[in-house]
Amino acid sequence: MGKAEQRQAKLSFDGEQMDRIRARVDEHDAHFEQLESRTSELEDQGHGERERLLQMERVLEVIRNKN
Repeated sequence: MGKAEQRQAKLSFDGEQMDRIRARVDEHDAHFEQLESRTSELEDQGHGERERLLQMERVLEVIRNKN
């Protein structure tokens, strides 16, 4: 194999490696987006739960003040 052929083979191999790396990066990006979305959902749920608990505390305080 001549130098030009070796160089072309190396470039082809490097290109294939870059394609695989890009595919993995895309997979990781998609997974990260899913995690961000789920985190946001959980934060929203937590905020709703916190508001519900604060409301219950206010109700209990009103009940205590009546007694």
